[in-house]
Amino acid sequence: MFNHRGCGQQLKTERLFTFGGCDDVREAIKRVEALYPSAMLFLIGCSMGANILVRYLSLPRAERARNIVAAVSISQAYDAERGAQLLPPRYRNIILSKMKKLVRKHEHVLSAVTHVPSLLAVTTCEEFDQTFTIPTHDNQWNDAMHYYRASSCIYVFDKIDVPLL
Repeated sequence: MFNHRGCGQQLKTERLFTFGGCDDVREAIKRVEALYPSAMLFLIGCSMGANILVRYLSLPRAERARNIVAAVSISQAYDAERGAQLLPPRYRNIILSKMKKLVRKHEHVLSAVTHVPSLLAVTTCEEFDQTFTIPTHDNQWNDAMHYYRASSCIYVFDKIDVPLL
């Protein structure tokens, strides 16, 4: 079981998870491999975790676990950019509310990199990501839509070489 950065216990970094970031899951799988080097790995991801799983599986072989036998992707958003445009406001507000809850939970850590009251005042997910997610990930995306597009697994299925359901 793997929790996204910030969703488990104490946050130890000045950033939260991203929709498509593979670094944390790669590190978790490396730890499993170190403990059980001959184990066959069957990976399962659900929702955002499924998107991250698919993106992880699309990485070059040298950057992934050696013993992945198969994977299952359950109930994910394949295209976050399109989802951001089409998701009903009610659901976008739920997502934003959950993100703000994480910020409040980890305010003591995140206040080193953002003005928390301003972040809690944003009114859209796009504004949250523009204000917080992008700057805390080295500004590797131009704007929220670029971040969503770059994080979506819809563009990487052709790079997967393990059985995926």
